[in-house]
Amino acid sequence: MSENAPALAVGGLTVRAGPRTLLENADLTVGAGEIVLVAGPSGGGKSVLLKIVAGLIDAGTEGFEVEGNVRVLGEDVVSKPGRVGLVFQDFALFDGMTAARNVGFAIDHRRPGLARAEGDALRSELLGGLGLPEDAPVRSLSGGQRQRVAIARALAYDPRLLAYDEPTSGLDPAMRDAVAKRIESTCRERGTTTLVVTHDLRGLLGIADRVVLLDPGARKLVEVDADEAEARLDELSVEVESTRPTPKAGVLRGVADFFAMTTRIFEGLGQAALHLVPRWPNARWGLRFLRLYLRAVAGPSALLYFFMAGLVIGLVATYFTFSFLPYRNFTEPLILDDMVAASGFGLHRILVPLLLTILLAARAGAAISADLSTRVVGRQLEAMQTLGVDPRRYLLTGVLWAFLIGTPVIAVLSFIGARIAAAAVFSVMAPDQSMYAWSAMFHKLLEEPGTFLLAGTGWVAAKTLTAAFGIAVVAHAEGAAPKDSPEDVARSITKTVIRATAFCLLVHVVFALVEF
Repeated sequence: MSENAPALAVGGLTVRAGPRTLLENADLTVGAGEIVLVAGPSGGGKSVLLKIVAGLIDAGTEGFEVEGNVRVLGEDVVSKPGRVGLVFQDFALFDGMTAARNVGFAIDHRRPGLARAEGDALRSELLGGLGLPEDAPVRSLSGGQRQRVAIARALAYDPRLLAYDEPTSGLDPAMRDAVAKRIESTCRERGTTTLVVTHDLRGLLGIADRVVLLDPGARKLVEVDADEAEARLDELSVEVESTRPTPKAGVLRGVADFFAMTTRIFEGLGQAALHLVPRWPNARWGLRFLRLYLRAVAGPSALLYFFMAGLVIGLVATYFTFSFLPYRNFTEPLILDDMVAASGFGLHRILVPLLLTILLAARAGAAISADLSTRVVGRQLEAMQTLGVDPRRYLLTGVLWAFLIGTPVIAVLSFIGARIAAAAVFSVMAPDQSMYAWSAMFHKLLEEPGTFLLAGTGWVAAKTLTAAFGIAVVAHAEGAAPKDSPEDVARSITKTVIRATAFCLLVHVVFALVEF
């Protein structure tokens, strides 16, 4: 890093999004401590430029080609993301956390790190300076307060450049002026170089040192005088075609989506193994995410759910075995011992493992997919990236271990429920038999000499853990896939349930062929 380098230097930048060229050999320099506005018509590529500066899009990002140099204090952020604080248009806060924890996340991941006391002091200073409550969940805050939390979080990461994405979009004049003053005071008081990307210059011109227009026709970044900026921007206010690819229609689109997602899932199965080793940037945050997902997989309500599912499985299997026994009065005394033994074997080795993994895919898989999808739509994954964190190190690792830890507990609890129900039905259907006799018959094929484990426990563990691993990978792959709307979230949850269930069935078929 060069002390004399400009805060931001864009040189010969060419950006292509699919078939469109957004910028071609564009240049821009921003000096230390400046406030520079980058304006342009909607869809012209401003947000793409901002993501490149923030390190969210680089030369390897799918769907984009990026050539040229983008340097922050002399460091190339195209090849290696720099320390750029990004205040998102919709703030991208971690809604389940307080303002203090949002800011604390940034402090805990800044490099070099701070001692605990220093970090606590910085957090209090930032929140206090912006008039924010520390312990209130951010979901309960007003829009203005949420924006201030986003600014505090960005500043807590000690950015070399602070960037704002459409900070005044959709605001009334009074609120727009208040936001503009907040941006200016943050810059002037802290000396933080500031880049503001917007399509609405009103209210922001008064705080700007310079104004740059992104001209989609010339594909250049053109500096203009502040007094003529609005007129020049109006000349460029022509809607341009979307950078998103045109979707395939009907069946073809569905087939293409299916194969694309299936490919990602199989790639994910291989990559997920690497994330079984926790590589958490911060162990405390890694454990927090693990606890979050462990509650989703095997929290109190989940344990009750699967225990009740075990009760139902045991009741139905045992009741119908007795009820539909041919010539029951004659055959029951002859085959009761073998019938109950087969019932115990079937519940332990086949029915409970099969049904609990299917229910796990439907319940926990859907819950995890919904959580991750909400984070994607809320741009929380992008926020993590701007704070120097690969989201998979927390989210994928947390999801994998939540399933691998929670599934054995669920399996044991489900079998206990099935066993209780089986015993209860037996006591009603065969009242002349003792529970001691039932236990001996039920466990006849499950006894494993020299160990307290039931026979076949290894097989049960292998297939349930394999299914759980696959559910975790599918849920993460679907949940973390790009999406823009609630409809995308709903589709993602549906796909998760279908694909995770199909994976579980495949696992049980393969294991059945090998095991038996």
